Amino acid sequence: TYEHNVDLHHLFIDFRQAYDSIIRSQLYEDLKRLGIPKKLIRLVTMTLKSTTCRVKVMGSLAESFPVVTGLRQGDPLATTLFNFAMESILRNIRTNPGGTIYSRLTQHLAYADDVDIMARTVPALSGAVEEFENAALVRGLRMNEGKTVYMKTSRNPPPPQSSFCIGQHSFPVCNQFKYLGALVTNNNDVATEIRARINAGSRCFWAVQKALKFRGLSRRAKLVIYKTVIRPVVTYGSESWVLTTASERLLNCWERKILRKIFGPVCEDGRWRVRNNEELRRLYM
Repeated sequence: TYEHNVDLHHLFIDFRQAYDSIIRSQLYEDLKRLGIPKKLIRLVTMTLKSTTCRVKVMGSLAESFPVVTGLRQGDPLATTLFNFAMESILRNIRTNPGGTIYSRLTQHLAYADDVDIMARTVPALSGAVEEFENAALVRGLRMNEGKTVYMKTSRNPPPPQSSFCIGQHSFPVCNQFKYLGALVTNNNDVATEIRARINAGSRCFWAVQKALKFRGLSRRAKLVIYKTVIRPVVTYGSESWVLTTASERLLNCWERKILRKIFGPVCEDGRWRVRNNEELRRLYM
């Protein structure tokens, strides 16, 4: 959208007590519509039947009480069941089904309970949010107005505003938002995300620096640690980056700094010096 100079409206949705609000009877109906075998549905029903909770107050447990909604916290099956509920919500949406934002007015991105509704216009966003909210309410999910945020991405960032209204809801406005671990900014500045990834990679490096400084560990082993532990932190989400020369220089500079820590200095004529870029390239390649 940045290359085509298209403004984009995002609503990053957060649910209020998502796992505790699922309506179980509706979940069973969704499982049927999704083609889950009846035997598995009966087994799921058994795991959620006659569930109770007890509250611990001042070290003492209160009397147990029945729980008729929501999924069991800590149950490995809970995340899968929640994903089925979200899948049913998205399949019930009829606004611009299929395609991407490049060929449609709206697009829904969803991973577990992290949802981003994108639209090219405010009316399209309002319609998509209303349809999504209605489908979610049927399953017991309600948007958390305080944590659901709106952001407009554009080449020319809009004037600052504190809130954005859709229907009866008023959502806070942000200039950047971390979605699925990647930083999205209102001006589509990839450099901001790259700097954030480099900072995260540096923190990861300092966490394992004792291993990298240990003389009993070979350079090959240290490079394996770098390639499998440190570098993936920086390159997370890099498939979607549009790199500039400055961004490439920033990434290369960070990598050379880490490699100099791994390979150490070199001694020439009784004097120590840091390795130059060509020496690092030969050792690393």
